[in-house]
Amino acid sequence: MPPRKTQTDSSTHTRYLNLLVEAHQRSGLSMREVAADCDISHSYVIRILKGDRRPQRDNIIALGFAYRLERIEVDELLLSANLPPLGRSALREYRQQKMDGDNSRSPTSSMWIPNCAP
Repeated sequence: MPPRKTQTDSSTHTRYLNLLVEAHQRSGLSMREVAADCDISHSYVIRILKGDRRPQRDNIIALGFAYRLERIEVDELLLSANLPPLGRSALREYRQQKMDGDNSRSPTSSMWIPNCAP
């Protein structure tokens, strides 16, 4: 039997998914274009953006590059998915956070505020 999702897992997944969907919308790219840029299937991109699949770290990085995100934005996306970031300073903060056992907020959560304008 798979482990039950905790409230933290659910809210982390929601934050990660919201950031990813918003990046996709801002990019103006079609799902097929994103799939081609990332060298993954179109159906997998659809499942990722629906929240049905949780991509591996390398695919999240590829999505970040496809969406033309800044490195700090890719780091924020990785951190929101509970994965190590690309940047060294963010990685140090991530490791310290894990050692301290504080999973309540990501170390760079104040660095990237998504554009929520209509």
